[in-house]
Amino acid sequence: MLKDILDIIYNSRLFSTSMISQKLGIDEAMVNDLINQLLQRGYVSEDDNDFGCDTKKCTSCPMSCKSQIPIKTYSLTEKGLKYIKQPV
Repeated sequence: MLKDILDIIYNSRLFSTSMISQKLGIDEAMVNDLINQLLQRGYVSEDDNDFGCDTKKCTSCPMSCKSQIPIKTYSLTEKGLKYIKQPV
């Protein structure tokens, strides 16, 4: 299951915990727990979310800095990249 989430993060430009939960058929709370495990194990890192917003581009920005909902983004670490590229 952890590898499935790593694959989704790696292959998706944008993703949400609800999208991951639907894709994997698990609830969102479990997705959050699994992402926390990936963070603790060093497979992903939480991005700083300093998007350097240029207000002229906000209307087309998928991150919507005017959103009231805090947005967390994650990236695979080098360790995470090595793990998903291992042969099965």
